[in-house]
Amino acid sequence: MHLPRFKKFRPGILSWLFALVLLTGLPLVGYLIYTVRSLGEQHQDFVLANMERRSESLSGEVSQLVGRSVGVLSALANSDEVAQGDLRSLYDYAQRIILTNEAFRAITLVDAQDRMAFFTLLPFGGDMPVPGQLDVHHQVLQTGKPQTLGVFPSPVAARVVTAVAVPVFKGGQVAFSLRMIILPEHLSRLLIAQRLPADWIAVLSDAQGRTLARSKDPREYVGKPAGPELAAAIQRGGVQHFSATTRDGILVRAVVRPVEGTSWFMTLGVPEASLYTPVNRSLNQAYAAGFLALAVSLVLAYLFSRWLAREARWVVESALGVRNGNLPAPMTHRVGEFARLRSWMEDIHLAREDSEQALQLARQDPLTGLAGRARFEQAVARMGARLTQTGHGSLALFFVDIDNFKQVNDTQGHDTGDQVLVQVAEAMRHVTRDGDLLARLGGDEFCLCITGEEGLEARSRALAEALLVSIAQIGHGIGCSIGVALCKPPFPGLAPLLREADQAMYVAKRQGKNRYIVATVSTAAAQAS
Repeated sequence: MHLPRFKKFRPGILSWLFALVLLTGLPLVGYLIYTVRSLGEQHQDFVLANMERRSESLSGEVSQLVGRSVGVLSALANSDEVAQGDLRSLYDYAQRIILTNEAFRAITLVDAQDRMAFFTLLPFGGDMPVPGQLDVHHQVLQTGKPQTLGVFPSPVAARVVTAVAVPVFKGGQVAFSLRMIILPEHLSRLLIAQRLPADWIAVLSDAQGRTLARSKDPREYVGKPAGPELAAAIQRGGVQHFSATTRDGILVRAVVRPVEGTSWFMTLGVPEASLYTPVNRSLNQAYAAGFLALAVSLVLAYLFSRWLAREARWVVESALGVRNGNLPAPMTHRVGEFARLRSWMEDIHLAREDSEQALQLARQDPLTGLAGRARFEQAVARMGARLTQTGHGSLALFFVDIDNFKQVNDTQGHDTGDQVLVQVAEAMRHVTRDGDLLARLGGDEFCLCITGEEGLEARSRALAEALLVSIAQIGHGIGCSIGVALCKPPFPGLAPLLREADQAMYVAKRQGKNRYIVATVSTAAAQAS
């Protein structure tokens, strides 16, 4: 009678490593976790409270600037020049205001018919541009209240601006709106002047989430939409606290609040890393206290780790051997994962031999010697990448299907069919140039890819004609139908080109075979498909 054999228990590597951690780290880890967590929480609370105060201060500064703008515009709107209907004198008055206030870029007057009556950057009475953000202008006319505009393109320069608008009453009705044009650069300087900590980021946005001003890299981001987290917080309205990733890739904790008297929002972000940076002096004390406990643990860990290192060394040496094509060296292990790893390495060694053979078949067609599908796809991808990188030139992909090949196989046998395929490959080599990519995708389907500068379409048509003639001369009643897909940079990818060339080839077959069809693939159409 044979007693059942029980498998010897081998603790896993996680068990061994957990034991190592217990021996070496528990005393120090417990102390450090407590100390770092306490200091981190205190530091985080301090930073968040400071962020809240600074956010209110920034919002107040912007609100004051808008208030000054509204005050100046209101004085202008209630001036004697308006009462007398003297727009020329009102224009001169506005010019003097702009010259004495560096914060203001220009003043415009827009009438109830959405026409610009004057623009202080242009001569009075000349041709006026079309004012931007007319929806805000209409709000001023309807409500009779001041409004702030979002960011919009300047009508006279290649830049973006923002503005404050107030109503101009005439006969008890709003007849015009006066706008004070403010440059985003001035708003950004206002944020920078608050001397925030170097890694903090302040952003002023309009109601649509577009950036009006920024304390860091304003030239790069002004006028662009906010990230999704900030845009969602603005839509919710009110004071919001949230975590987000800035447009320059920094993870921050942020607060956003409406700017009083405007439709704008002020956001202040503090990098998450700053919230968890403990006080260095306290940390040094914690490390000093923990170092003594670590020194005691390391003595025990040294003896333990020597044995575990011997097991791990075998893993490294065996992995290097398998990488070089060798079987893993024999060894008896007391770690369960290492014992299983030996079996897996042996399986990997055998599987790699099989995959290398399969890869060779995919890279080169054994019958014709042409590139196989895998090699073809890689080569076309490289050609397309060069096309996109240079930004000029064209690429043409030929899809060649042998007409009547099935009949040859059925009536004359597969040996004759194989000879025909070899002759087709030779015919394609004969009419192509060095640098052209030839491939057999399978069966009687061949592909050809060429690139060039001007005149590639003409060359493609000539090459297609040569292929028709050369393949027809093989005999056995065969011919070919060819679909050609042309594209210009950027390269849309192999799949859209193959699909377009395949469809063009089927059109050629439906039109009577032994002909070619050329199609042009646009980048927009390829992306849409």
